[in-house]
Amino acid sequence: MKFPHSCIRADEREGFSDKRKARAAATHQAILQAAEELALREGRQALTTKRLVAEAEVSERTIFNHFENIDAILLTSLGQHLADLVDVNAFPAQIELSQLPLACEDFLIQSLQRERSAEALDHFVNLAATFGSAEDIGESIGQKVFATVQSMSMALCQHVQELYLAEDDLRVVELALYLQNLLTGMLFGMWRYMYENPQLQENPSQYSNSEIRQNMMWGVTQVSTGRPKF
Repeated sequence: MKFPHSCIRADEREGFSDKRKARAAATHQAILQAAEELALREGRQALTTKRLVAEAEVSERTIFNHFENIDAILLTSLGQHLADLVDVNAFPAQIELSQLPLACEDFLIQSLQRERSAEALDHFVNLAATFGSAEDIGESIGQKVFATVQSMSMALCQHVQELYLAEDDLRVVELALYLQNLLTGMLFGMWRYMYENPQLQENPSQYSNSEIRQNMMWGVTQVSTGRPKF
């Protein structure tokens, strides 16, 4: 069967577009990795546009086509490491509906116990430490962290809804609120650990990965007292 030339051209355009998106994504990730490695190795102040151009082997124009500024690159990496604490797609698919809220809590606690989460947390803390006590970026870090938590909760809610609830089921509102609170509780557990260990502001390398995760689990359990009934 012969296809119209217009269809062939459309397929070719679609294939070209996919390849271009893949190249852009690869470049985006290469910039992130190069910036993070440089900041970890030499500190945030060493991360200049000139140094990043050399490290990532891309042009200055390419860097700022992908990111608003240099700090935005590190903030994006921070968000990625935070999001890696939870694999949304790993949520179990066969649970009694009445057990769904409890399953959400168990899922987050089990996520924090994984080796992958321990590694992601190490990356997050070590990268955050490169900012030091820089007041000019502190507010931006907080905004990025909260935005990431919100994005994580919405992604998890959407996935769980697709598994268990119809689109017009009003319980999805309760689910979304509860997941948002659970993940925020996890975040406050992290801050609880930081407040209990003020010496980490001067020497972040002394932090305990296991203890900070225990505090994050504590944050999840604190929220669980308000668990909805499905």
